[in-house]
Amino acid sequence: MAAAFDSDRFHDNVTRFMRIVGDRPDFDVAGELFAQRIDWIELIKTLRAIDILEAERLALANGHWRRWCERRINAEAICRKYALGHIRHNGDGALLRLDGDVVGFR
Repeated sequence: MAAAFDSDRFHDNVTRFMRIVGDRPDFDVAGELFAQRIDWIELIKTLRAIDILEAERLALANGHWRRWCERRINAEAICRKYALGHIRHNGDGALLRLDGDVVGFR
């Protein structure tokens, strides 16, 4: 179960990572947040200073998040439901694809 949203932690993360990214464009924000064991929702909220699809794309560029998401999508019904909704909503621009019964990344 996800922890309650902590707005102070969220604001601190956003401020800190935007400062780091400005100084080092190669900094892996998603990887750093994965190492902090942040949850997916807080990750996307942190990265959402940009478009949500771009935030998801940035998060999924990190191999740890990508594997974590793929396992969750294919193992948990609610995650699969959201993934299928993402595919329907974004069409050819979706980050995911349906291959038979398995949801995977493009």
